[in-house]
Amino acid sequence: MVLGGSDTSNDARALIYRSDDLLKWDYLGPIARSEGHLGRMWECPDLFELDGTHVLLFSPVGMEPQGIHYRNAFQTGYLCGVMDYDHVSFTPGDFEELDRGHDFYASQTFMTPDGRRVCIAWMDMWLSEFPEQREGWAGMLTLPRELHVMDGRLRMTPVQELLQLREPPISTLSGTMSDGRHLASPPNNRFEMLFSCTDEHALSGSVGIRFDWGDGHIDFRRDGDTGRLVLDRGGDDGERICEHPGADHLDLRIFVDNSSIEVFVNSGEETFSSRIYPTGSITATLIASTPTIEAESVCYPLKKAAR
Repeated sequence: MVLGGSDTSNDARALIYRSDDLLKWDYLGPIARSEGHLGRMWECPDLFELDGTHVLLFSPVGMEPQGIHYRNAFQTGYLCGVMDYDHVSFTPGDFEELDRGHDFYASQTFMTPDGRRVCIAWMDMWLSEFPEQREGWAGMLTLPRELHVMDGRLRMTPVQELLQLREPPISTLSGTMSDGRHLASPPNNRFEMLFSCTDEHALSGSVGIRFDWGDGHIDFRRDGDTGRLVLDRGGDDGERICEHPGADHLDLRIFVDNSSIEVFVNSGEETFSSRIYPTGSITATLIASTPTIEAESVCYPLKKAAR
């Protein structure tokens, strides 16, 4: 069993215990520490082996923003490394944020019967406004995501079962498009959108999608001149940004579900999960800084998930 904790100097730790019967537990010691730069408490720790790598996933409390990093009140991230259970030691690499959006916390993973490692997180953020509290609840859960380790980093992709929610596409576009091109007006604000661009000239500038509902919108784009991905929902502290240099393609898989947006970039290289509160029907349009681009897009309305 792995527990998150903190010592008397407010240095976060991950503690490991062992039991033969799940009743009596032996404390074996800390396997990793904050060392003063990864917060004062680690919540919701999760230790597992995946693709030949050990991963310690946790939500640190008390990390200060550093430029474009750690902009949320609390973070969720991971350390990849080597766990030695015989000597109760974990040798980690660098800390990485798991999701780059505004609302992603307290992630936990589970194993499916066929051996997939699946992650689900709380999709809201402490100290933020919860308009839904008036209805007696706060936040929601993310879509389930399958995890893999590639090049020493975790990647998250939507579980394959979500394909069962697709209804016939309402919009399929391919070819030359210009800035502001209407991509789709999906019903019920519940849809999945695929967008792909390999146009080198377009990727050297800004390219992405705007989701507009009349008196508000949220943008997701890649800025080629800075080599960054940007999710911008407007207002105070509206942007979430991460580095994404040298990409020769942009493949987006975006899920919108009434009050949420979840963006998966290039097969899970990066993800952004944020809450939104549309006041009307959403329309998707192209964002492009070049006069025209070559791209493809498909929009699928989504069924409600069975209960």
